Amino acid sequence: ILQRSTYILYPSDWPIKSAIKYYGISEKKIIKAKLGPNLPQLPSKSELKDINIKQEKILKLLFVGVKWNSKGGPIAIEALKELNKRGINTELTVVGCKPQEKNCSGLKIIPFLDKSNYQDLQSLYNLYNSSHFFILPTRNEAVGIVFSESAAFGLPCIASNTGGIPDYIEDNITGRLLELSANGKDYADVIASIWNDEVQYRNMKIAARNKYEQELNWNNWAEQFQLALDAINNKHSTE
Repeated sequence: ILQRSTYILYPSDWPIKSAIKYYGISEKKIIKAKLGPNLPQLPSKSELKDINIKQEKILKLLFVGVKWNSKGGPIAIEALKELNKRGINTELTVVGCKPQEKNCSGLKIIPFLDKSNYQDLQSLYNLYNSSHFFILPTRNEAVGIVFSESAAFGLPCIASNTGGIPDYIEDNITGRLLELSANGKDYADVIASIWNDEVQYRNMKIAARNKYEQELNWNNWAEQFQLALDAINNKHSTE
């Protein structure tokens, strides 16, 4: 299929490198088009929650994923425990799966939210808009549309440096990328450091939203797709 294709759109550098290395695909036929959020409703800048760290009584972490272990769920819980242990009143809301550990202070579990259901969609919208960080210590990730969604809400993301994630999170700018060897304590260190620096936190929120507006949206994807269509049409018109 790749060999027969005139152009190929990939959402990150990770599959692009694989196509070139393992399938011998020419770079000339590859276009990188980052994916946007999988949400029909997104906030305007004015609708984003303005965070004043000193006034926030609870640090709220959001985890959205279906496969608990492969998404690094146990590491997220370890980070939750560590932050609370340090005296930082922290909550972790898990959406999309059922972790085995349920009796953990600050852990909230929402097994499933249906985006086609208005109330569920509104619940997810509110979670994105009321949380302070998006955390996903995933073990492997080709893209992760959740990173586009969290960026739309101006959420700094704390995730693993693996797969296509670096195209969606800029380390030390829109969030932090940690190596796969990082544990919950490492994640807690990073989160606490940002949370205790009001200027850094605010800058990350602004940078995350800017990344959504500039790159992680479907208009941008469509523009890249249009480039492929225009190139095909130009080629046919000259033949």
